[in-house]
Amino acid sequence: MLPVKIPLKAFVDIGTYAEAWKKEAPTSKFIYDAGLQLSLCNNMINIYFPILYSKVYSNYFKSTITEKRFQKNISFSIDIQNFNLKKFMPQLSL
Repeated sequence: MLPVKIPLKAFVDIGTYAEAWKKEAPTSKFIYDAGLQLSLCNNMINIYFPILYSKVYSNYFKSTITEKRFQKNISFSIDIQNFNLKKFMPQLSL
């Protein structure tokens, strides 16, 4: 075990669409990406670093993003449900 807790997790996004299930579809039935998720501020801010892509995603990114692909595919989310305004501004009366 590490002496410090690192807020790093694995993530996987999987999806499909109607045309993928047709008899002679040119793509696989599922599209996906997977990678590492960094959670900050008690899981209020999440940063996603995708590492693995399905062939469809990979081909799309190669054709549309020609430089610095890894950096440009990093995404984030902010979970405002976990946000407590009073914690940051105690003088505020809500």
